[in-house]
Amino acid sequence: MKVNIVSYKEAIEAAGATVKAYNEFGSYNGDWWALVEYQGRRGWVGGYSGCCSECDHLQAEFSGIDADLLNASTGLYEPNPKYVAKLPDFGRGYLEQIQDDQAAINKVLKELDENRDGKEILKFIAEHAKADGVFVVVPTMEIDGVK
Repeated sequence: MKVNIVSYKEAIEAAGATVKAYNEFGSYNGDWWALVEYQGRRGWVGGYSGCCSECDHLQAEFSGIDADLLNASTGLYEPNPKYVAKLPDFGRGYLEQIQDDQAAINKVLKELDENRDGKEILKFIAEHAKADGVFVVVPTMEIDGVK
């Protein structure tokens, strides 16, 4: 059976990060955020995802490159060498922009009026910060019925 899954999580892991938490928000178009450990740093990376290569950087970058190829001699699917070689560089592009908990929250707050999933993203980041003993400031607002 062919498995052809390309995700931002897969890309940042291929670049050498340990992903402690990952979530995709929205359905058709949305955001993704990951709490990572990378080169001795703990922090957040994130970006936008979409349904097509025009609105999703990952799809645009890997358009036309299958993650797996059928090996004619074995009849099994194996990782595509082009895909395997390209994935870490793509992931590193996000890891170069790693930000601490408060910076990630501030970025989401800045875009809150335009992002229908903003409150859910804030809750995700704040919960993981708290679980790691990191204090963050989130303005008082209702998130899932809780102020």
